Amino acid sequence: MPNRHSQLAGLSYWLVRFWSDGWRDPIPPPNALYRCGVCGAAALRAQFADLGQLKMAEMAYDVDLLASGPDRVKVMQVMRRLTGADLSQALSWLQDGPSRIATGLRLDDRERLTGALGAMGAVCSIHAREIAPGSPAAWFAAPALQDADDVETLRAQLHAPGLDDEGETALRLALYQHWNAPFREASVTWLPGDQRDGAQQDNARRLASLLREHDDYERLLKANLARERSDHASASILLTGDFGDYEPLAARLRLLVETKQSAVAVFGPSDFE
Repeated sequence: MPNRHSQLAGLSYWLVRFWSDGWRDPIPPPNALYRCGVCGAAALRAQFADLGQLKMAEMAYDVDLLASGPDRVKVMQVMRRLTGADLSQALSWLQDGPSRIATGLRLDDRERLTGALGAMGAVCSIHAREIAPGSPAAWFAAPALQDADDVETLRAQLHAPGLDDEGETALRLALYQHWNAPFREASVTWLPGDQRDGAQQDNARRLASLLREHDDYERLLKANLARERSDHASASILLTGDFGDYEPLAARLRLLVETKQSAVAVFGPSDFE
């Protein structure tokens, strides 16, 4: 997981709408989970990032001179210049018929040599060989990563071995935002957190315990968790002090707490004028 308090970094309050639970649109936060396009396994985004990138096979090329063409002198000069051959070696290539004039070239060097000889009218053949394998072909054909932020997959990943606090925080915040999703529609009646089912309440309590109060962004999220379960007193305490870059959002949350509004709320550009 990237820096846990960088969720809003680089985003303008004029470009996106921010929701009180950390969701935003039309540029949503990065997924907590992704699924491998090859094997279908789901894992935290940071775990996929550690795997690196697709790698092409490393190739080497051998070049044979089949025919020198009409200008043997210029062809000989090109071969000497680009292969480092001495005069006697270059002459033997011209006189002996098909001759191997270079081995183990990288792609750029091969193209430079065969391109220059071809411009002189010479004819070459190229032999490619793999000297270091690349990623399997199936990896290139499949999507690198697929979204996996559905509720069941998120809940299953909570039991993954080796899950640390940062990973658990990412999963539980994503779950919380998913369960809040229906209430982003104005036509859906809000259900406070303390009236949700047991799994949702357990998730919210555990998430609150994981969020770090010394971190401005996480304290903001923790205050909102308290507000959305109608615990406005705790939310008010958490919202004291300055929130640095997140102060515009903290100011909006304070207004909601003062008026004892618990519903998930959205803040647009007009809220930050």
